[in-house]
Amino acid sequence: MLNGRSKDVNQDSGTPAFSTNLLVVIDGTPLDLLAWGRTNSRCGTTPMKISKVFLVLISVLVFPILLLSQQSGTGEPSTASCTFTDGKSVTAQYHPVPSKKADLPNGHVWMPGGSALTLFAETAITLNGAEIPTGGYTMYLVPGRKEWTLIVSKNTDVSKLDKDHDVAHSSMQTGELNQAEPNLSIYFGHVAPNVCEINVDFGKTRAWTEFKEK
Repeated sequence: MLNGRSKDVNQDSGTPAFSTNLLVVIDGTPLDLLAWGRTNSRCGTTPMKISKVFLVLISVLVFPILLLSQQSGTGEPSTASCTFTDGKSVTAQYHPVPSKKADLPNGHVWMPGGSALTLFAETAITLNGAEIPTGGYTMYLVPGRKEWTLIVSKNTDVSKLDKDHDVAHSSMQTGELNQAEPNLSIYFGHVAPNVCEINVDFGKTRAWTEFKEK
């Protein structure tokens, strides 16, 4: 609850070809694993022993990557949507990053999990009076101490903001939640027949603005 605001929402097939080399670099030294396997096989090393070596190598090489992915907290993207009275909807997708592992860059563009939010509109909508035609877009958040900003863009590169592709900007009102959200949470509220309010909860902060059906 936030100043009487609730969180209820209407919310070809064939055999693959393999390379004859499998190179990895260990401590700066390149190693051809397949050549190593063939050599050890001729020397009497059993397939079981070779398999164990491969498992160890795979663990050493792959596990750190998986661990970093988990530590980043991005995980699978989450989706939020809102349906207007005529049945057309707006949908947003984002990475629910943990609140404790992300510092908000006040006054600068924030892309949770290193990726822009995405927006798909089944109908033409407006944001702060600017028209957003039917289609898919990227969205960017700019946190602030007193208010946030939401940017909708035609940019297709989710790793950065290109201001030349901006479609609409809107300031977002903010308030303090009674209880901190452990992860970024985005949802819509169908507050009027042709109005869907987007809410962004992060830590103890909530920011919101409205999309209106044109």
